[in-house]
This record gives sequence, structure tokens and C-alpha cells, in this order.
Amino acid sequence: MSEPTTMINPIQVVGELDRFREIIELISDYMADQEGFAGLRFFGSQHHPDRFYMVAEWTSLEAHQTAADNRPAEVLSWFAELKDLTRVEPDFFATLDAREPRSTA
Repeated sequence: MSEPTTMINPIQVVGELDRFREIIELISDYMADQEGFAGLRFFGSQHHPDRFYMVAEWTSLEAHQTAADNRPAEVLSWFAELKDLTRVEPDFFATLDAREPRSTA
């Protein structure tokens, strides 16, 4: 059985910030509809307006790869435009540990 995976993608915007946000919205909406998608969080730096982190959770690395392999032409064009607007270094991670706040009650 495949294990869940998390894609952590540090992003630096080098192009138009408004267009970057539009494309991220389109891509996020598309990916959220794909089988195996488990969640997404998108973070913006409080000190650097051009820096972001995208954290996408998938039921498996294979599920993400299937979604990536089956992108239609329109979605591929968004990714191509995104490549021109950003510097990215995505990687996939397995959860090694997770903690929740301890109850004080």
C-alpha cells in the first residue's frame, strides 16, 4: 500500500504578482478535483511579499503523479506560464512525526 505524501514547494515570484496569484488559484482549483488530492495550504511570507510556500497533501505519490500526467492542455499552459513567473523547488516528503497541542485539562 502506498503511503501519503506531502509536496512542499518554496516559491519565489520573479514576475507579476497578481498574475501569479490568478494562476495559483486556477491550478489549485484544478488539483483539488483530482483523485487522491487530500488538502492544500498556501503560505505567504510576512516579510517578503514575493515568497510563498505551497503544501499539498496527497493520498500517495502515485496519485499525484497520475494527476500530473493527466493534465489537459489548458492546465499545462498555466504551469508553463507559472514557470516564467517563479523560481520553484518542489519536493515530496513522508511524515516522520506530528504533534498536537497537549491538553491542559
